[in-house]
Amino acid sequence: MTEYRELGSFDQAEIDAVGVGEDAVAIASGERVRLVSGTDRSAFEHDGAIADIALHDRIVVLSSNRLTAYTRDGAGVWNRTFEAPHAVATLPDEPLVGVLEPERLVAVDLETGQEAFAVERRRPGQPRDDRLVGIESGFVSATWSFLRCVDTAGEEAFDRNLNTAIRDVGCCDGVLVVALQNGQLKGIDIETGDQRWETELPVRQIAPYGARELLLSTEDGIKSIGPNGSIRSVGTLGSGEIYASRDGSVVCSVRNGTVVTYVPSEELMDVEIPTESVGVGGTVDVNVTNLEETTHDITLTASMEHADLSPDERRLKLAPREPTLTDFPVESVRTDGETAFTARIEGRIVAEGSIEVTDAAESTVTVEADLRPVEVENGVARLELSVENTGSVPLDSISTLDPDERETDIGPGETWTTTITKPYEAGRTITVGIDVVRGNRRTELAPSCQLPEHPSVELRQERDALHGRIEADKAVAWSDELVVDVPGADRVRSPVRIEDGSLLVLLPVYESGIARVGLSSVDITDQARMTDEGPLADLTTTTRGGTDRSESGPGSGSSGGPGPGSGGRSGSERSATAGESSPRNEPDTNTAPESSPLSDQTDRRNRDRTPREDRSPERSAGGRDEPSERSDRPAADERDGNADTGGTDSAEGTLSVKRELSDRDVTVGHAVRERITVRNEGNAVEPTVAVGDDCLDPGVIDSGDAWRAERTVVFLTSDEAETQLPEVTLERDGEMVDRSPAERVTVSDRGLVVRAVVDPTDGHYGIELQNATDDEYRIDGLELDGRTVDIGTPTVAAGERTSLEGTIRQSTDRRVETVEARIAATGREDGRKEIHTAAVVREGAGGGGGDPFRKTIAPSTQVAGEYGTVVLVFENETERDLSDVTLEADGEPINDMLYSAAHRETLPSGERIEHYVDLKTGAGTAEFDITATYADGSDTEASRTFRVAGPAVETEAEWTDDHRTSWSLEELSETGGDETEFPPTVSTSFD
Repeated sequence: MTEYRELGSFDQAEIDAVGVGEDAVAIASGERVRLVSGTDRSAFEHDGAIADIALHDRIVVLSSNRLTAYTRDGAGVWNRTFEAPHAVATLPDEPLVGVLEPERLVAVDLETGQEAFAVERRRPGQPRDDRLVGIESGFVSATWSFLRCVDTAGEEAFDRNLNTAIRDVGCCDGVLVVALQNGQLKGIDIETGDQRWETELPVRQIAPYGARELLLSTEDGIKSIGPNGSIRSVGTLGSGEIYASRDGSVVCSVRNGTVVTYVPSEELMDVEIPTESVGVGGTVDVNVTNLEETTHDITLTASMEHADLSPDERRLKLAPREPTLTDFPVESVRTDGETAFTARIEGRIVAEGSIEVTDAAESTVTVEADLRPVEVENGVARLELSVENTGSVPLDSISTLDPDERETDIGPGETWTTTITKPYEAGRTITVGIDVVRGNRRTELAPSCQLPEHPSVELRQERDALHGRIEADKAVAWSDELVVDVPGADRVRSPVRIEDGSLLVLLPVYESGIARVGLSSVDITDQARMTDEGPLADLTTTTRGGTDRSESGPGSGSSGGPGPGSGGRSGSERSATAGESSPRNEPDTNTAPESSPLSDQTDRRNRDRTPREDRSPERSAGGRDEPSERSDRPAADERDGNADTGGTDSAEGTLSVKRELSDRDVTVGHAVRERITVRNEGNAVEPTVAVGDDCLDPGVIDSGDAWRAERTVVFLTSDEAETQLPEVTLERDGEMVDRSPAERVTVSDRGLVVRAVVDPTDGHYGIELQNATDDEYRIDGLELDGRTVDIGTPTVAAGERTSLEGTIRQSTDRRVETVEARIAATGREDGRKEIHTAAVVREGAGGGGGDPFRKTIAPSTQVAGEYGTVVLVFENETERDLSDVTLEADGEPINDMLYSAAHRETLPSGERIEHYVDLKTGAGTAEFDITATYADGSDTEASRTFRVAGPAVETEAEWTDDHRTSWSLEELSETGGDETEFPPTVSTSFD
């Protein structure tokens, strides 16, 4: 049973109409509307006498034959005329207002004022005979003895004759309470029109709506009736006509021009529950404010559906208008998740809410993650990621962010292990993002590890043998190609695996010269000078001074001295041969006489095509490569052909070429810096370098010097998962002496993707930025071709894209294909970063091919309801005036009756033209084309076409800023693709 307390009163000269809404009551007097909502009051003026009023999100005023909709602060929204209307009503859940005319019922969209449907009345009525109320399912009208309901689609739900004139109608909790002239009250089901109950009670007037009870004005004062027909007196309410908001939070009694306002007694205690989530041991906070002018002592109790509170009761002394904060500790949780919390004062429910509860011992996502390198194989680091569920409940999923891998259903104590590969860079820190999910809980982890440093190589000669030791990180296995280059023998390559941190290489010394040992993929090598004073020296020369390796030498297994690989293994040391695949002390059946120097050079150019990770950047001192198939010519023929070259260093062994990359794993549009280094360890030489189709001339390189060239390479597409940089070859006198094979660069479209293009004719640039991360970025700065560009500070939300357009102060050199650019950006989580890139130089391509306009979608754009308007702004951002500028739109959704093209005879620099395009749309996506024609300062006519597209919604209430910013304006190119603007790869010239 609800009791009420008076809040206050005010006088009106004459009460003309009362309208009831969800949480407020509107009272019309003369041309003034006063709105009562709880303890708040507001008012505004109408421009005519008011006949009826209805209340929803909008205030609808009926004045003469005109219906006007206002916002709650009195701002006019729309108006339209009707034929002799005399009653209006709104629905609780639908944005419709019903207007009762003498001959028909008309439903109007509350947001737009457009007619939704119209239904002919079977029995014409007059204001004194008619009643109209809005219920959940439609509009109910009472005329004479007839009760009729029309649903929200305009269909008749029921039409019933009660056989006695109807005095008044109200609605409460699914029941229509009808007061008849004969003193009866009937309860009618609002869905079917069937009678539920009947009782005797003479009633003067019924409040149109009630929450849990309906208020009645009778000869004996105010009474209330429940949905089941039970009646009781409400002595705390004054006599007169009675009205209540739909939720029952405010009641108004109207009598002789005086309005007295009431609220339910419990409403005078404002109770809030600020806590959203809590665990075991935490507290649920409750804030209570006494709205009355006197102090109250109350007992506040609380309960949670799936948790225990201790204590669950608080005694509070509440001073007037002062908030009091109290709390209820959570002792235990039976079921974690969202649960109901209820607060009561003296047994009455005063606040309810949903709170997320967790058991700290069971519900916390507890995991341990570890990331460690386990192997470096041919320049690629392999890392082992392990994630252990250390909690007592299963985990739904564990996902890695880059790369994208996922595992589900990880039980308590279980460990998920996966392997991640990254390009090897000595000392580089690797971090892997992990997302752990259990129910509605999510934990993000970022384990990291450091890649091991480069292995070290140490060489020394002990009498007739070369001792080489490679020391590496013992915690990591190293799989690579061992490259051995000793005087008097061919360069040998052999796969090796170092598992215990140390590799011992033992090789015989045959001749004086430089010996080299290294690992190819990780690009390490060491060299030492060898002397031929050992006991093996006499085996390497013939009577003619030539070199004869057909009878003895590396791999021959000759008894004259130890062959390659004759070293042993001791402790953690491992020995490696110089390329033998046959067992020790067995003859190498593949060894054959060596060809002449000319044919050997030709064979080397044709067969040495292994990737860079399969080669060392150094060459052998003798300039010989690993032999393939040899001819079976007699040894004497070979000795004759090689007699003049034995024991000398050729020029090619003193030259080497090396390529270095700043990064091997980049985002689309990010620059990779490529450095080419040529070293000369012999006499002065003038070589040539070829990088793909680029031919570089280093000039003369003196002995001991090095020459370097650098360039920026940018990949503008991620269509290919791996992209190769071209092969680098080093030549002297037309003969290739060294090379670096094509390099693989992994290009990803995850990150801050950037593509840029600039027009050399007027310096106009266009830059596309796509934020393919989970972080929002602010673009802080732009440098283009060495010049700083003012772009403001635009932001790019996660998953969104934006464009930067403008003109740099001077045009770009037409002879170049790219110019360097730098973009500074700051992420909320990742912090500040710089993106180095290159802009494509293409005439007519920057910013959409010389587009002179800066184009935006104006904030006044709204595409909602049956009609909408897109406002386009074209601003002349060139330094010259444009003439005869016309904007003309074309497309199916354009409202031809309201549309007209925009035109300006002259559009000066910096000025803009606005174009309003009216659309006839429904919900969904609308698009149309707009063509801009203009003439520049040289009177050259130009035309450009753009596609305008974006979302449309059904009502104005649904329209948000997100809908407006989703509208786009993009130029239509002839080919319709980005490939014409951005080639797959661009690069600056070598410097």
